[in-house]
Amino acid sequence: MKKVITALLALTVFSTFLCVCVCAEDQRPPAQILSDAERWSGFYAGLDFAVGQSNARWKNPTGYLQSFSEYTSFPSRSSRGGFLGGFNIGYDWAMGKRWIAGVAGDFEAINLTNLTNCASQSTSIGFICRSEPESMVSLRSRIGRTEGNWLFYLTGGLAYINETVAISAFNPNGYGAANAYNSTRRTRSGGVYGAGIETFLGDNLTAKLEFVQYRFGLKAFSNTDMQFNEVYGASTEQTLSFVKMGISYRFAAPAYMSATPPHLADDLSGEFGLRSGWAHGSYRYDLYSSKDHSYMISRLSWPGSGMMTELFGRLDHTSGVYLKGFIGGIFLRNGDEMHDQDFLAINAQEDSDTVSIRRDSRSYYGTADLGYAFRGQGWRAGPFFGYNRFEENQNAYGCVQTLDNQEICPSRDGVNYVGAEQLILSRKAAWDALRLGAAGDIMLTDRIRLSAETAWLPLISISGSIDNHWMRPGINPLKNIGKGRGHGWQTEAWITCRLTRQLSIGTGLRIWRMRARGENQFTGYENISPTREFIDRTMAIAQISYSLGQNYTRRTGME
Repeated sequence: MKKVITALLALTVFSTFLCVCVCAEDQRPPAQILSDAERWSGFYAGLDFAVGQSNARWKNPTGYLQSFSEYTSFPSRSSRGGFLGGFNIGYDWAMGKRWIAGVAGDFEAINLTNLTNCASQSTSIGFICRSEPESMVSLRSRIGRTEGNWLFYLTGGLAYINETVAISAFNPNGYGAANAYNSTRRTRSGGVYGAGIETFLGDNLTAKLEFVQYRFGLKAFSNTDMQFNEVYGASTEQTLSFVKMGISYRFAAPAYMSATPPHLADDLSGEFGLRSGWAHGSYRYDLYSSKDHSYMISRLSWPGSGMMTELFGRLDHTSGVYLKGFIGGIFLRNGDEMHDQDFLAINAQEDSDTVSIRRDSRSYYGTADLGYAFRGQGWRAGPFFGYNRFEENQNAYGCVQTLDNQEICPSRDGVNYVGAEQLILSRKAAWDALRLGAAGDIMLTDRIRLSAETAWLPLISISGSIDNHWMRPGINPLKNIGKGRGHGWQTEAWITCRLTRQLSIGTGLRIWRMRARGENQFTGYENISPTREFIDRTMAIAQISYSLGQNYTRRTGME
């Protein structure tokens, strides 16, 4: 917590210093008389953020995997949602008065992992197929038509993806031998196509919204598995679909400097932007006995930290009604330990505490609020209600027993039967919450604004939560049944500085605490096993934002 607070103070001091040193009313040169297409000509560079889905398909098992044809699920499919982020550079040419043609290069980082049980024989062995795209580069052309400050375009080109594909074996009937793992890292080519719209914001900036789809056809891989001393593999194909949002800086003409910011309506103003920072916290899952609901039999503990990024926005009406929200994700760092504790003394068995290493894990979240703001000279405040969705996807690899239990994840002669590359447990924690709260702003100076909000979460559902114990087919997957019930709170505070009429920077601190109860039912058991889940997240965040309307601070009563 001390590190988080220190980082926040450092960011605050930096942004305040930058504001004092740089904030000055922008002096705009007279606009040049250019055609619509000429105003779009020239070099640009920008940042992208995208939300979408990856679809992976596995086909054509080979070698040792073919011997399990009776138990395989080929072709096997897996779909996962996730995020993409990166930067782009490009150049546009005017083609007449209204048409432009251009080229662009994109460099993207991806946090997506597709997992599926592609073969399972409950009495001997099974296989998990994993596809993990990590980064992507594309070279695209585009052609578009301009309408005033707007550009409508089509785009397409070549794409190259860096990925890890793996088929790991597991022994669901015990731990008589170390489990096998077969993987490869590779780059392959494909295609990309899409469509989008882009508009001038002023201050040399443009904003875009586009839909793009990347397709990578079937490609086989096959390796020798050292544990089984067998050769096996399969073919995979990937389709990734994203809604991409981005902001670009145009280097070309003075006309961009004098471009009028987009006009929403006479009674509307707004703000949108991008946030990035560091998140720290933990997730915990407690399972209780189906016979004695007061006795805990198992606990999963997932501490962890990682980079977070999100898009946010707010729309205000002159009546005081406003709509605000954000959507984002946390890319949890690899290497943090997950503890799986089993408390089995009630059944005269040994307790167990195993350690696995988390990889390929991330959180997704989104919030939408509707509220009303009372306003005065330099301030506004009021209540809101809304909805929050938080989903965490965790994956744990390897298994080391820290106690004397030799039934769960044992070792022999110093060798762990579950190797470090073996996926052993996945956990999806899905939370849906009602938000009731209050938010407010106050102008400390004519450029510096302090904002804060607090929300109570009186009703939480965790019915979408699910466990995958990959080495135990009987509980793979294990779903929450019924609707979990819970409560919690979320609070955040921001200090922002207006650099120009529309552009602002800032820093903030966010804290979330959520608790919920649920139920599980194991295969073959009649009784219900109660569960409890806990999520704690603290985020130190920096942001950049852009205001819409003739003057955002004046139109919202915040000047």
